[in-house]
Amino acid sequence: MSSFVFRGKRIANRMWRPNLILAAWALCFAGNCQAGDEIVASDGVAVRYANLSEMQAESIARTAAAARSVCVDRFGFDMPAAIAIDVAVDPAGPVRLFNDGADRFSLSVHDSASLRQPSASGVFHLYGLCHEVAHLAMYQPVQQRRWMTTAAAEGWAHYLGSRIVDDVYAREGDALWWDPYDYRADGMLRLRAQLAGAEPGDVARGAGLWMELAEIIGDKKLAPLFAAWGGAEIDPAQPGDALFAQLKAIADDPAVDAWWSRAEPVFVRATPRSPFDATAPRSGVLSKIETELVADDGTPAGKRSTAGGGHARRAVAPAGQWLLTAVRVFGSRYGGAGSEAATGEVWICDDQNREIASFELPYDKFPRGAPQWVRIDVHPTPVPAEFIVGVSFNPTATRGVFVSHDATPDGQSLSALPGRDPVAFDDGDWLLRPVLALHSKSRTWTDATGKFSVDAALVDADDQKVALQTNDGKAISLPLAKLSAPDQQFVQSVVGGEQGGSSTSDSTAANLHPREACTDDGKPAGRKSLPQGNAVLLEAFPGGGSVTAVRIHGSRYGAPRVTGEEFTVTLCDEDFEPIREFKFPLEKFRRGTAKWVTLRLEPTKVPEKFIVCTDFAATSTKGVFVSHDAEGEALVGKPGQAAGTFSGGDWLIRAIVAPPTP
Repeated sequence: MSSFVFRGKRIANRMWRPNLILAAWALCFAGNCQAGDEIVASDGVAVRYANLSEMQAESIARTAAAARSVCVDRFGFDMPAAIAIDVAVDPAGPVRLFNDGADRFSLSVHDSASLRQPSASGVFHLYGLCHEVAHLAMYQPVQQRRWMTTAAAEGWAHYLGSRIVDDVYAREGDALWWDPYDYRADGMLRLRAQLAGAEPGDVARGAGLWMELAEIIGDKKLAPLFAAWGGAEIDPAQPGDALFAQLKAIADDPAVDAWWSRAEPVFVRATPRSPFDATAPRSGVLSKIETELVADDGTPAGKRSTAGGGHARRAVAPAGQWLLTAVRVFGSRYGGAGSEAATGEVWICDDQNREIASFELPYDKFPRGAPQWVRIDVHPTPVPAEFIVGVSFNPTATRGVFVSHDATPDGQSLSALPGRDPVAFDDGDWLLRPVLALHSKSRTWTDATGKFSVDAALVDADDQKVALQTNDGKAISLPLAKLSAPDQQFVQSVVGGEQGGSSTSDSTAANLHPREACTDDGKPAGRKSLPQGNAVLLEAFPGGGSVTAVRIHGSRYGAPRVTGEEFTVTLCDEDFEPIREFKFPLEKFRRGTAKWVTLRLEPTKVPEKFIVCTDFAATSTKGVFVSHDAEGEALVGKPGQAAGTFSGGDWLIRAIVAPPTP
């Protein structure tokens, strides 16, 4: 096996000539080399390193190169033309090895002694390199792996990696590793011992299933199978159907049927589809009136490119029928020539992170270099009252999109993919803004005199005029001032000001949109059920506003069914004097884990400071636990009955407020 060493900007040739691909990798590394960095390469693998011996680096390169050759020669996999491995020595860092899903590995160790054989270091480095090469054998053909469980992906790499170890030993012997040893013990011998144990573990069980499949269909059919899976149209909600059909096309054997019946529950993960009906309304028109839901402060403080994850945020739609028409993201693309051809996804989920719809997101929407606001238009799609919107790019070390975030998280931003448990993103809020357009239904419009009226849908509006469309499709433009006062108020309640600008900081425009008023930090720290009532003092816009919804984070306790039971939400002024009361079924709150519940209200005018009171008629056997955060002082009371304060934190009770009518 041939190898060469590259130091600084000089290639030191050994008794052979490096091929052009490896020279290209060396030059690629050279652009990023720091003082002391060196590169050693061997048959399709280049290793950049510092603070290691040349012999150690060569053993890493030769091992990965041999593993790559096994994948091609024995199994017929289409492997990357070259693999780049970065090795970092950090006494304070972790010892770990991972791949980018394409053609790069990152290995970090404490010191050079960390690379000794497993009996001395406790780490299976040689096996680990074979394991990562096995990942690439799968990841090259199967680019979209949302359906794949950890047991499937890691089990495959464990199985094939173990097979590769044995084949590499047959080719290279003990002397391959710089600290020679009989590494056959790290291969199939170890895997078979794990499978024979009392509790093999999920990854070992997955490896065992892959081993069974290889024995049924043969080594040479694994690569065509993965190619077929990679090219198949797979329904995320029922991925098993397409996967099994492709498997049967490769090997129509009764033994395959039996294998699949055991493998599917272990290997395949469905992305649950939301029960929300996202069918576009048949009546009415999609207006030009848009609102941008802003949770960030518009100031980028950092950026992320997340492999194996997505950038997402929770959002609350204003009252009325709104459709998602676009998502605006502040970000930038990285990668060389060809990276613009890659694609990601825009997706919408309900508040349980069950998928509603997804759309292709071309990388070329984003500029290279300095980040910019990018608008991604999508097919107009209805959204529920509470929803999650996200973007994902399946990035690698050499291509991806950096999404910016601000410095102050409010609990709305997530690291998530559809169907998986979302994780709060604590470093800030993504600069990611869903854009909703109003779907307008026909209503009766009356002029200021009350003498003239027309049935039409609202198409567009500003502070001077409105555009309407009659039921027979005729377009009408009217001065806003000539409409009746109720019609003017209706227009202001849905328009709420002009669309936000494209700059990264546009608080004036953002404040003209309906917004969520709250005092909590979004992080539940406890819960209470108070017979005296939970209340929160909130602020609307200067001059007041109209409340269109109330959101409460809580859970019900007591009997499983509460048919016919109700609770009340009352909007009050800051002295607890009632403005308007609303009743809702108690079953809106579920038992168990507390969740956000959105309650739609008829738009109700409130002063600049107002109180939201809740009354669940709580007893020791029936009621709702309302969540609170860890700091602050909340109110206790019912309409006309202020009952003091609660010093344990702020209630997680919020209101959606539209701007006041001019």
